[in-house]
Amino acid sequence: LPDALPISTVQYFRSIGRWCVVTFPTGLLCYLMFGFLLGWGVKEAFSVVIVLLYAFCTPAMPYSVMLYGHQLAAVLLFAAWMLLQGNLARKFWGGFLLGLSLLVEYPTPILGSILALSVMIRVLRKKEPSRILKVGAIILGGLIPLALLLWYNAALFGSPFSLSYSHKFEAHFREVHSTGFFGIFLPSLKAVWVILLSPRKGLFFLSPFLVLSFWGGYRLIKKSEHRWEVLTFLIASCCYLLFGISFVDFEAGWTFGPRHLVPMLPFLTVLLAGLPQEKWVFSFLGGFGAWSWFHYTLGSLTSSHIPFSFDSPLVEFFLPLLRQGVIGTPLDMFLPEGNYLLLGSILLAWMGGIIVFIRRFHPWLLLFFIALSTPIALNYVSARETSEKHRDLAKVFTFHDQYPGAEIELNALRKFGEPPYVELVQLAAHQGAWDRVALYAHEANPENKFPRWGYTQVYGLWRGGHLEKALLELETLARQPSTAPLLPVLLLGTHVAREGHQESLAQGYASRIHSELLGAVPEEVRELAMKVKKGMPLEPQELSS
Repeated sequence: LPDALPISTVQYFRSIGRWCVVTFPTGLLCYLMFGFLLGWGVKEAFSVVIVLLYAFCTPAMPYSVMLYGHQLAAVLLFAAWMLLQGNLARKFWGGFLLGLSLLVEYPTPILGSILALSVMIRVLRKKEPSRILKVGAIILGGLIPLALLLWYNAALFGSPFSLSYSHKFEAHFREVHSTGFFGIFLPSLKAVWVILLSPRKGLFFLSPFLVLSFWGGYRLIKKSEHRWEVLTFLIASCCYLLFGISFVDFEAGWTFGPRHLVPMLPFLTVLLAGLPQEKWVFSFLGGFGAWSWFHYTLGSLTSSHIPFSFDSPLVEFFLPLLRQGVIGTPLDMFLPEGNYLLLGSILLAWMGGIIVFIRRFHPWLLLFFIALSTPIALNYVSARETSEKHRDLAKVFTFHDQYPGAEIELNALRKFGEPPYVELVQLAAHQGAWDRVALYAHEANPENKFPRWGYTQVYGLWRGGHLEKALLELETLARQPSTAPLLPVLLLGTHVAREGHQESLAQGYASRIHSELLGAVPEEVRELAMKVKKGMPLEPQELSS
């Protein structure tokens, strides 16, 4: 977008783009899943329950409102599977969507190849005259996006088989993706814990009802005429889980849940259709679903970028952000002042759903509350306070322009014996709170042993309008026998002294700017130094530089 556009307009178009590329396709995926479940003979009410669990109680929820490729890849893969069940033309377009998913998310061939092989094997087993044609249509459809990717790689990197992952700017990420086969190595127990079981981003902790999908799949294989499809989904899901725990970068950054597993979720969730439709099952699904909905809603409304240091995001991250008023939703452009109203409406809907559930399934109320309260209790048990968490939370508050919250978190580091004076001064200066800049600089240097902190205090006092105090501090610093101060603080001292009409003090500072020091600084700073020596005033922007 042109730089001349107002920032609000740019944000508006970004929101529209996110909705068109990710959110709307997710709604289409839910519609496809509903029709698919009806085609399996699942009752309409239970089909609605399964689709709602997928949409609001799995990582599909946060990633359907963020501009990541994982959710779009899930849409393309499931739509491709639906098309692959049709006639010759649909099989071609199904293969095309499988190939297209590769352009969106490189690991999707793990799923796409299993889905395509399953359909092709079934087609070849039917002994139809057109079976070769149908298999060819699937392969041809998939080759078109693949050819586009190979051309792209050749045009940019000189070889059709040189992927962009091999050319990442950060050396660390290049190293990660050069390990094993494009970052896929051996499974690790740590990865199993982090992305499947941990309160931080474990799939089966955040969406515990998905464990029941394997039981549902087993029941469907035993008694359903759709056992071939069920077996395909189970194999595809297990292979993708194996990929997730074998990927070197399984953490995948500051993310909400195991984002690399998102493309697999529709295939795993539909297997819930095999569960017995009894009240005790609905009690477990309702309790686990209420927990997941609450957790994913808080994350989507506050921040879905969770630092590594947080073991229990609900207690250590989401709730502190909420207490400080950090509510940044994708609806900001449409409801600029309605975030709290939106949050209240969602929480009321959550409580209303629980009340309706209780009234209908009250004989199994205990199971419901056990399923709801267990993950919440484990969050509180696993929470613990560390200095790293306070630092990371301060960064998140600063990113969201919530400076009071950031300052609270930084000051909390004092109890760990790590007073973060540098960060506190930077934060106060960012807010233009110059009195606090001077205060923190004085706290960091109570005995005036460190000239750099002394000059920081002078700068804070001067910018805060306390010229006399700044001059007194400068005189103290001038009497100290220290090593040659840095040129910027010499410039500051000269400028503040001249502004306070203390010419002798100003001359003392200016005399320290000698030729040996000038030789080691950039040209523009050297020019400013010469202006000071000549007694010429500095402009504010010159003083800042």
